[in-house]
Amino acid sequence: MNAVQIASLGEGIFQHREQIAREIGEFLRFSRHGLESEEVMNIRANFIGLVGQAMSKYERDEALEEISRWGKEIGTFSAEKELPLDEALQFLPHYREAVFRFIQKEIGGEQLSFDCYRGIESSVNTAIDEAVYTFSRAYVDYNRKAAELTRQEILELSVPIVPLTEDAAVLTLIGTLDASRAQRLVEKTMQKGSELGLAYLIVDLSGVYQMDNVVSRSILQLHQALKLLGITVILSGMRPELARQIVTMGISLKSLRVTRSLPEAMLSIGLKIDVNK
Repeated sequence: MNAVQIASLGEGIFQHREQIAREIGEFLRFSRHGLESEEVMNIRANFIGLVGQAMSKYERDEALEEISRWGKEIGTFSAEKELPLDEALQFLPHYREAVFRFIQKEIGGEQLSFDCYRGIESSVNTAIDEAVYTFSRAYVDYNRKAAELTRQEILELSVPIVPLTEDAAVLTLIGTLDASRAQRLVEKTMQKGSELGLAYLIVDLSGVYQMDNVVSRSILQLHQALKLLGITVILSGMRPELARQIVTMGISLKSLRVTRSLPEAMLSIGLKIDVNK
């Protein structure tokens, strides 16, 4: 069996793609006890046809490009539907098995040389492996982008500036400040402070338990940047352990106004909390 005969086998797979797709569908229906839509059957048959075309040296490159597109589309679709990756990939071995079953029927009792068998195996496996690779990559890329979008949304929420008056606001920080959040803090606070036309910004640190060198310097950077915009930064509610960390790092906060609590910070700019309201 030469390259022409291998291509002929591929043509047979292409011509019988719907039959092979139905066989896969029957097996999956039996194993899952469910029904599959006509759309799923068409997608499956399309892929089987591409595997057949990939067995022809004249159509191989074009077929592999189509398989790559197929894998990306189905991988992205599976990620959008939040299918677990192992569950989404578990159907692909059935494609391989179904294609080789068809080839065995077509060959019958014909004896194949080792090179011929390897040629058939290589053509089929290359096509299906390309689908697995592009499927997995598209799936992972989609989830990576979704995770980054979620992270950005969380960072947006982690800079909650609440106006107190027309020219004063409070920024309450909670949790551990890392370098990424600190950088976002500087950028968003400058933007929001300018939009609100603030004269004072109280940065309440009572909910912060840990601060490294990068974050401490980011707060100083925030102070210096807002000062250029005419906004005075007042730190409030710094915990003793947080103060010790800053001192240990050799960072000076002498240029900042520091108060013990949020009410004290508000009083320092002429505001007070009416406890009777």
